[in-house]
Amino acid sequence: MSNIKKPFQNLVSFLEANQNKKVSSILDAVIEMASSKGAGSSATTCHRNEAGEVQFIRCGYFQQWLPIAFVEFSKKEGTASGYAPMCKEGQSLWSKKQRDAKKAKEQVLEDVANGEVRPEDIPALLESIETARLQRDPNPFGSETVEEALEKDFEAIQAELEAAESVESVESEGEEPAEVEL
Repeated sequence: MSNIKKPFQNLVSFLEANQNKKVSSILDAVIEMASSKGAGSSATTCHRNEAGEVQFIRCGYFQQWLPIAFVEFSKKEGTASGYAPMCKEGQSLWSKKQRDAKKAKEQVLEDVANGEVRPEDIPALLESIETARLQRDPNPFGSETVEEALEKDFEAIQAELEAAESVESVESEGEEPAEVEL
């Protein structure tokens, strides 16, 4: 079995031990051995409706279930959902936090070299940079569980966000905002 890839060794051993049996008698066992186990748990990164269409994806950045009808995900071939593991907003925020953390670490080194920061203060500064890098605000469309996501009224959330944006844009223009009922 030295030429057999490790994931297939158990399957090949099973087939060798049962080579005189009819395929129909061992097919269920072979299918069970070859089926996806979901990385040791029943959790997945996408939820499909009864028609098999992806409804929600667990965003890798927000760590929340997000509806693809309201939150934009890039398409990505080769994934179970057909979408990228982070929503576009999450990907942008993740990239920004990585950049900011890198710049902050470089600034710490520069400050130490200039004598503005004592070397013994470095661990505390690096810890605060890392804490800021890992900090994530929840997405307004996000849900902790698929069940919670299935119960949310996303159109109402969308309407609230649009109303808040229109108030902000009016305020930024210096005009009095109109009464908006949420």
